[in-house]
Amino acid sequence: MKRVFAIAVFLSWFTPAAFSREVAGGSTTVSPVQRPLSLPAIFSDHMVLQAGTSVPVWGECQPGAAVEVRFGKQSVTTKADGQGRWKLTLQPLAASFEPRKLEVISGKQQITREDILVGEVWLCSGQSNMVMSLGTIIDPFFGVDGGREEIESPATEGIRLYNDNHLYDQHLKLHVWQKADSLARVSFSAVAWFFGKKLQQRLGVPVGLINISAGGSPVQEWMTLASANGDTLIRRYNQLYEIHKDAINEYQRQAYLYWKDGGKTRQPPEPLPDEWMLAGRFGKPGELFTSMLSPIIPFAIKGVIWYQGESNADYLADAAHYDRLLTLLVNDWRDAWKQSRMPFYVVQLPCWNRGPHWPVMKQKQLEATSQIENSGMVVTADICDSTDLHPREKKPVGERLAALALAATYHEDLAYRGPVVHSLQATGDSIQVVFNTNGKTARLVIKGDRWADVEIAGSDSVYYPAHTLVQNNKAVLWHPAVRSPRHIRYGWKKTYMPSLYNDEGLPAPAFTVSVPGVSLHSSKYGE
Repeated sequence: MKRVFAIAVFLSWFTPAAFSREVAGGSTTVSPVQRPLSLPAIFSDHMVLQAGTSVPVWGECQPGAAVEVRFGKQSVTTKADGQGRWKLTLQPLAASFEPRKLEVISGKQQITREDILVGEVWLCSGQSNMVMSLGTIIDPFFGVDGGREEIESPATEGIRLYNDNHLYDQHLKLHVWQKADSLARVSFSAVAWFFGKKLQQRLGVPVGLINISAGGSPVQEWMTLASANGDTLIRRYNQLYEIHKDAINEYQRQAYLYWKDGGKTRQPPEPLPDEWMLAGRFGKPGELFTSMLSPIIPFAIKGVIWYQGESNADYLADAAHYDRLLTLLVNDWRDAWKQSRMPFYVVQLPCWNRGPHWPVMKQKQLEATSQIENSGMVVTADICDSTDLHPREKKPVGERLAALALAATYHEDLAYRGPVVHSLQATGDSIQVVFNTNGKTARLVIKGDRWADVEIAGSDSVYYPAHTLVQNNKAVLWHPAVRSPRHIRYGWKKTYMPSLYNDEGLPAPAFTVSVPGVSLHSSKYGE
């Protein structure tokens, strides 16, 4: 049974692509005197350029050659360096549905990209829950609720899609922008699609969605190698991986073969020590930043939506460090795009009855997005399937992300998050909590007969189910066995159904919080 559970944990973040990932964006070395004029793959027909900001355009040509880029009424020139690399910047563009050409000229060589719109461009990234597509092509694992209706609906002229998710590469070769017709939609991220559709409807401008995601990918693969090497936890487990990589890689190979076989003729491999298994997650820091993200940097984008964390939640040491890891990643991406306040919006993990450290991960996601400037998080605990790591109901996830972006980035007046703790005060044998509800009437709403799954503890961190009195945006909590309460936690279990909402129907996140000045020891994580 232990071997089967180890395989299940491994497969909770594993996909075939996670076992064997090709390096994207590679190029054959060409003699400088033979180097043709070229653009990166991200510059293709049907793309969307970001409105309201300078737009970098770059590529390669003969070393030292002059390059001119024309778009609309703009014409910008530069000269390639000694290696034949060139880069220039278009001045800010106004949003437009008018299809236009991008022309790049160097001597007698010319590249033309057709049918280009200007609007809002968002990067959508993460692991399998972001990969999970609207429809099914090659695997019944994919396809979401309402996906068929979206695929069969008329083409949406105002949305363009760029897809690089490792799973469909070998089948559809989608490293180009596409119009949002049925074929493009079927393999596109459902969360990203519903996010972009809502944006397009509310903003009334073209929307470009860049889906760059990889099933089973831990957060450290998406940050730069320099940041990864500078983190003590990553460095420790990366060193452990180097020592035991032969055994770890063989285990992963055997686990993949067992998964592919469906357990019909193969036995699961013997599990490795937990430290080795965790090292397997840390063994490729920076890999996806280099292979998948770097080829599109610095293509102009407005912001990022991020659905990831499952692969960092199986081991306590990893989950408890996630706020640090996510902060490093956000800083890396903002540095790469030279946007110090680039919006970065996160999906809190759904419920799953086999995720032992998911409460810790959810808390760390909450802490990170609370501390990172111009960031935010949407809650999904009320729209998930506790038996499925990959819930099929993705439309509300995308639409909640869109509401967050519309409110925080585009300054629309609408609710975009559930209640979050604003202040905490202990008085005698009770604690009063004041919430920021983000609702128009600033009111808490309890679904069901009581605020369930909330606990309080004294300085000994022994938790009891709390009695509660909820009114407007405040709640008072107490329990007879806790004479001097100091700590509160809500939703601190693998699965729970949210009962605390605001009056806009948005749930509060799972959280743990303490009276100011009181520190919790390790038992705050329920270990």
